[in-house]
Amino acid sequence: MKLRPMMAMLLTAFAASLVVTAASAQQKDKLDRVQQDKFGNVEANVGDAALATRVKHALERSPELTPADVKVETKNGRVLLSGSVQNEEQRKKAIQVASIVDGVTEVKDGMTVK
Repeated sequence: MKLRPMMAMLLTAFAASLVVTAASAQQKDKLDRVQQDKFGNVEANVGDAALATRVKHALERSPELTPADVKVETKNGRVLLSGSVQNEEQRKKAIQVASIVDGVTEVKDGMTVK
């Protein structure tokens, strides 16, 4: 008879430890997802900044352009060129130069002709 209460107590303790373990695992999974989101966004931002720098440098190396007047924004490989250029030829050249930079998947034109 003394064995039954002790078994019941052991089973209750075991069940409680399973619940605590499951809750801890869920919290760890949630924390892992949050950290992945944070680090994933940081990596994406670093990649976007590096791509914008590469595009800007490519524009600066092009003798036909005045790159100080062209602004470059990037998001996930997509590039937005804005600002102003002197003529339609410069607009086309800026788009061409940006589109051949490694990592660029799309170039959108937001430039104006002065």
